[in-house]
Amino acid sequence: MTITKLGAQIILDRAEGIKQILDAFRRAEGNRTRAAEILEIPIRSLHHYCTSLGLWPAIDALCAAEGFKVKHGTKRKV
Repeated sequence: MTITKLGAQIILDRAEGIKQILDAFRRAEGNRTRAAEILEIPIRSLHHYCTSLGLWPAIDALCAAEGFKVKHGTKRKV
């Protein structure tokens, strides 16, 4: 079992961390700043986690599927 730390939370495995990040984006209706607030982490840390876990395509797909009107920032490395 791998233990990682996401903000002040202890994540038992990678899948749980991904689930929490995607859930935060769903609750924040795609807003990155609010997702970081929900996770209680700085927005830069959220961007780092999303990039290192390769989550941006999944986040973009989630926002499109849910119909969130999200203003995309600068082009991200995928």
